[in-house]
Amino acid sequence: HQPTDKIELCLSTGGEADLDFLHADLYQQIEEAVLLERIHRIDDRLAFGAEYSIRELEIPSSLNEPSFEEDERLSRAYAHWTPARRLAVSLELNHENFDLDVQRGASEQFSDMTLWRVPLSVRYFHPGGLYTRATATWVRQEGRFNTNDGFDTPQESRFGVLDLGIGYRLPDRLGVLSLDVRNLFDETFRFQNSGRQELADDIVSTIAYDRQIFFNAVVNF
Repeated sequence: HQPTDKIELCLSTGGEADLDFLHADLYQQIEEAVLLERIHRIDDRLAFGAEYSIRELEIPSSLNEPSFEEDERLSRAYAHWTPARRLAVSLELNHENFDLDVQRGASEQFSDMTLWRVPLSVRYFHPGGLYTRATATWVRQEGRFNTNDGFDTPQESRFGVLDLGIGYRLPDRLGVLSLDVRNLFDETFRFQNSGRQELADDIVSTIAYDRQIFFNAVVNF
């Protein structure tokens, strides 16, 4: 197989406005964004890539107040490897940086935040429908947060969590049964999710603060 490359560059600028008649406030958001993504596939078993995005937001607090600024920088490098037909391994390096005006940070959970997240996942798929997965994630977070200790408080935390899952795909595509355990060892730590991702990504990337067990059943009619 020949190596393949894919490079995507997206530039956007725009804004949105919402007039709230109940509160007589005009909300306007001006956004400039840059997204760069590169995917390199070695063969059918190995692929890696990286993506980088920048967003600069300008959000007025009210009609007569100066705008708040918010800068977001997100980057991700990843590798996917299938050493065998039934086995898949993936490694990611995620970096998030958020810089908000201190005044806007008063209404958020943080005014400045840097997050490093490194998940290593191993998945096994059996032809009979059974599958398992294990993900170990190392996290480092630092910034200035709104806590019980006060507003704009500097904090740093480092920790690791282990998530396990097992599932079964019903015959004839009737559905899927799965059991997941997040934060298996019930680690205690301080962590503040950015809340900036899309809902689906946000659920996946959120770190469980204590041991959580989920059972999910999906049935197709």
